[in-house]
Amino acid sequence: MFRWYVRNRDTLLPVLVVAAVALLLANAIQHGYLTASLLAKNKDALGALQNVVQVIVLSVGATFSYYRFFRGRTFVSRAEIEIHVEVFDATEKINIHSVIIEFKNLGTISIWDPVPQVAANLIGPDGVDSETWRNWEHARSMNAENRSDGRRTRPLFTVVDSGETVTFNTYHEVPTRIWAAEYEVFVRDSDGNVWKRAVMVQNKRSAS
Repeated sequence: MFRWYVRNRDTLLPVLVVAAVALLLANAIQHGYLTASLLAKNKDALGALQNVVQVIVLSVGATFSYYRFFRGRTFVSRAEIEIHVEVFDATEKINIHSVIIEFKNLGTISIWDPVPQVAANLIGPDGVDSETWRNWEHARSMNAENRSDGRRTRPLFTVVDSGETVTFNTYHEVPTRIWAAEYEVFVRDSDGNVWKRAVMVQNKRSAS
């Protein structure tokens, strides 16, 4: 319920304002504070009040029109993925690939429960060897809200607000016989939105 309210609070606000005004008027009429004779004695004040009400109605109508015609463009989930891979020498047969994923919310609404999935394609003399990190179980986030102890069975639970960035990091052991590694990153949120980005790196430590 709370998550639904957060996602729709901008739409609910005008509705709640109109409902509150209607309830106040009904309550005033019911208790005799607003009668026909009182209205007749205060024509000038009512004229000013009418102008104010018209302004409020026009503002509410403009707001609803904006939501109706532009909501699909403005209130959408937009994000950007950055992948950083650094190669470290471990042994004669193994290199360590440090994989860092940065997920930034570029839209105007919050993104709930972003969970990365990585497809690692290792390219070598024997062809392409692929594996998928589906649950990100061996990853730890650098953000305190997304820490994982490696025994997690449910998706990470977090909210990435507009303009915020969440970071995931892990490492991968790659045989030195592999020429290059391609990492395809898919980030899915609780609403089913998917963002993708891929990067290929040489299986060799960069010269410093």
